[in-house]
Amino acid sequence: MSEYWKRRTLSRRNVLRGAAVGGAGLAGAALIGCGGSDDATTSSSSGSSSSSSSSSSAATSAATSAAAVQQAASAATQASTASVKRGGKLTMHANHEMRSIDPHFDTFPAATWVANSVYNRLVKYSWDLKELQSDLSELPEQPDGFSYVFKIKPGTKFQNIAPVNGREVTSEDVKYSIERQMGQEGSQEDLGKWGHRYYFNEKLASIETPDDHTIVFKTNKPYAAFMYYISNPWTVVVPREAVEAAGDLTSTAVGTGPFILDQWTKGVSWNAKANPDYFAKGVDGKPLPYVDEIEMLLVQEANTAATQFINGDFSAYATDANYVERVREGRGDATEIAVPSQFGRQMRMPPTYLDKVTGKIMDYKSYANAPEGYEGWQSYWEAGQMFDDIRIRQAMVQGVDKQQIIDLALSGGGIPMYSVIPQQYDTWALTEEVPGAEFDAANAAKLLQAAGSPAVEGPFMWASSSAGSVADQVGEIINQQLGSLPGVNLTLEPRETANYYDVTYKYRYFMSHHVPLAAAEPSENLQSYFGRNSTYYKIYNPDIWDKIDAQDAEVDGPTRQQMVKDVQKDITGFFPMKFVYTPYIYQFYDPKLKNYRMSLDRYDGSQIVEAWLDS
Repeated sequence: MSEYWKRRTLSRRNVLRGAAVGGAGLAGAALIGCGGSDDATTSSSSGSSSSSSSSSSAATSAATSAAAVQQAASAATQASTASVKRGGKLTMHANHEMRSIDPHFDTFPAATWVANSVYNRLVKYSWDLKELQSDLSELPEQPDGFSYVFKIKPGTKFQNIAPVNGREVTSEDVKYSIERQMGQEGSQEDLGKWGHRYYFNEKLASIETPDDHTIVFKTNKPYAAFMYYISNPWTVVVPREAVEAAGDLTSTAVGTGPFILDQWTKGVSWNAKANPDYFAKGVDGKPLPYVDEIEMLLVQEANTAATQFINGDFSAYATDANYVERVREGRGDATEIAVPSQFGRQMRMPPTYLDKVTGKIMDYKSYANAPEGYEGWQSYWEAGQMFDDIRIRQAMVQGVDKQQIIDLALSGGGIPMYSVIPQQYDTWALTEEVPGAEFDAANAAKLLQAAGSPAVEGPFMWASSSAGSVADQVGEIINQQLGSLPGVNLTLEPRETANYYDVTYKYRYFMSHHVPLAAAEPSENLQSYFGRNSTYYKIYNPDIWDKIDAQDAEVDGPTRQQMVKDVQKDITGFFPMKFVYTPYIYQFYDPKLKNYRMSLDRYDGSQIVEAWLDS
């Protein structure tokens, strides 16, 4: 395999402009999760016709996406001018369970809905992630390229329940919360439970609290992603005494937020009552929230969730292409908005590491002794040495027709991806295929022949949310496409979601198609999968690691944009995997629900504070 795999000072105005999510064109943006959530074929066309078709479909998809977001923004603006109605219970839907409700432990999106109802951040973004907004703090000052100064709004208090009993929030609470998120609480052995410790760990030189209302963060070097991470749905302020009273926050919550958690029945629902002392005011001059209570129903089975929305069991619902027609027919009165998802799909082979004995870059299944920390891999798959030959990886990539997948599995409802960052983040994303990544079945066959005509036989895995899901259809289509190549014979292995992630994060697979996390902040896409200390995937290439680190420290917008695009080309060329598509998500809203739109990141639940029911 080795033959082939060879300062300026910013004003406050500039800081806030630079902190805004890049890419106004599609307005799509995402915050972070652990690996994301996954929820009849025809023969492949020729490479030339597919290329033409893909280009046309991509342009159409981009235009449709932009129009959809503009429609959503217009609807939100119209709703905000309506007459406010107060009271009532708002029932919503989450499509998966939380492992806990500790915002500094858990990385699942359902957990942030609790976190953003019960707690606050220093600052946050609007639902479309275009505008940075104040929350517990006013917008920050940046006196130099290494410092961020936040002022907590005077009189902001924790909820009037034990153990905080309505005391005022201080800068020490903020410092404690960030240090806790960084994993500075507990033993070294527990570091793995702090799912987002990399946001600030080894990035901050100091956290200073010169007075009760001022918090000063100083970074070790310019850190372009700082404002993104400080505004993240998981970066909430928690009181130390609540942690100490319960031991952690896995099943209890008390914060500064608009709702006070009432109960959580695991696997069923949670509900929260309005905080009568919340510091933020509505358009009527009275304290938010507008509704008296929220209830979140945890319905994981997609067909059941569609039925419940049609029956009026909850007020908003998001689905993929599988159920959109059914919901349209069943709820003709509902408002529908299509937006690009923040989660793309990729097809990949095993990751790589450096064999310290031979000095060669190897895949995780080809080594006589498992790399440190990956004992037991042999029992899962022992014959992956073929992927040490990059030509075989390239053949798998060129054998997949992404536009056919979009057309068949999504009925055209998707946007092609060309590298790590999904296409809707148009500030950072590539706009065309990297040479060698295009669909070309004829050349794929030639690559396999040049590699010795191997028998590419093994399991092809993915996370299957339900029988007949989009993920299942994608697996079947890719299998048919690759099955037309000489010597390729994959065994389909759809897996229950938790089991799939357990296997994939131990790198115990032959081939898979996967939904990775994605974000409007490019470091989130690059560092966590392809960087020096990557968590979810591994490639060994110090040159690429250096380039990823360099863009992380570049605060000049245009310069950083080019650096991000260049390193994506390097990743895609050095380590072939198929970046396939980002799907549309179809959102439906009950007409009685006003002044609310789901956040484009599908994690941030804070918009619910300004929703009301027009009954």
